[in-house]
Amino acid sequence: MTVREVLDHLTPEADLVLGALYVLDATGVSEPHLTLATGLGYSFDGAVRELLERGAVHRGDHRLLLAPHLRTLRLDDADQVRTQVAVRLTAPLVDRYATPHVTASDLETLAHLTALVSAIVPGTPESTTAAIVELVDKAVALLVVAGTFTPNATLTQDLVARLTATRGLSHPQTLTARVMLAQSALYDHRGADAIAFVQALERDCEVVLGTSDQSYLTARATEASLYAQAGDLRAATAITRALVADCDTIYGPESRQSTVARSNLATYLIRLGRRPEAQHLLEEVLALRTRHLAPDHPSTLLTRGQLIALSEHVLPAHQLAPQREQLLRDYERVYGPNHHLSLAALFDLAATYSKAGRHTEAVAAQAHLVTRREHLDGPDGRRTLHARGHLGLYLRRAGLPRDAAQVFERTVADCARVLGPDDSATQSYRQLLAATYRELGRPADARRVDLPRRWF
Repeated sequence: MTVREVLDHLTPEADLVLGALYVLDATGVSEPHLTLATGLGYSFDGAVRELLERGAVHRGDHRLLLAPHLRTLRLDDADQVRTQVAVRLTAPLVDRYATPHVTASDLETLAHLTALVSAIVPGTPESTTAAIVELVDKAVALLVVAGTFTPNATLTQDLVARLTATRGLSHPQTLTARVMLAQSALYDHRGADAIAFVQALERDCEVVLGTSDQSYLTARATEASLYAQAGDLRAATAITRALVADCDTIYGPESRQSTVARSNLATYLIRLGRRPEAQHLLEEVLALRTRHLAPDHPSTLLTRGQLIALSEHVLPAHQLAPQREQLLRDYERVYGPNHHLSLAALFDLAATYSKAGRHTEAVAAQAHLVTRREHLDGPDGRRTLHARGHLGLYLRRAGLPRDAAQVFERTVADCARVLGPDDSATQSYRQLLAATYRELGRPADARRVDLPRRWF
């Protein structure tokens, strides 16, 4: 079949599909020939030439959005090829530098994913359902890593229900979807029920798929995360340590799976207070991610941030500040200034400035954070109130108690109104306000707002 016949067969979205494949090829995904479906192949170079002649793609285009492909997908037999192509387009993105550039507009993708899942009915070819499962898995992972989507269980519950009805509870595709559902439990905080769910799932995956299957390993990692979320860090650490050894054996110590497992293990060790071992692991992870991904890949940046946080216990603040400044610049360049990681880095930088005695810079950084939080969360958002309270703290440390008192007065009033007078944040900022009043020589005002000491 010629390139022209392929284009005519796939109709309007062919330009988008093949154009996106061209972009992947231009950015380093090397695969000289891509097969669209059994018996339907084309020369990659020939397709690129054809598209360039028609003006459908342009050299230097670096964007790849999922929504245009999904918008026109249909799941009858003639169009299964589109689903397969969309899956092929999605998979490379999860581990590529392109991930951070996904924007909030790509949340449209979720509507198309929902439509794809709804199309699974009795009689849907198994190859089509396999493509949908992979597409949902990769697309949701992409959006989560990009920070534009916090998953809930709705989409994956529907996927599990439809696959259970059409394939059976223990079918490999259903098990993969059930693992996705277990991962969504991390965001729904379902506690013991979620742990029991994932343990049963592990047993099913072990019997049907085997202990070397990615879904089985993912289920074990999810179980560890749920234990950590429940506060049982020793169980999380034990599971993850065993998972590191298994991933090393199955995939190799430099594989993505092993690197992720090591990173998770380091996180649990930090929370257990075992900092030297955690630092050694994170240094290994940083070297691997820098070498195999990129210095500015999201995972690499996260590891750098963890190592900087560990350094707080051994480095003085004036030596730590340049590292935090560079990390903030990198986060803002890769993610943008309003991404949650950029905002967290700005908060940490202000705290480091304050510890280093650079009070003017601490106040400026924290005031900038308050402005961003007010824009994103509104003036009454909990994170906005928290940021404003810290601004008052840094103003007080900077020797500006009058300005600090004004900030604390507003913060206390807003916290009492929004969170309630007995909320811990309200009480903490009320005590800071009272201390500031005493510093200003206003003991009557201090007594008015101060809280009685509570002995437990």
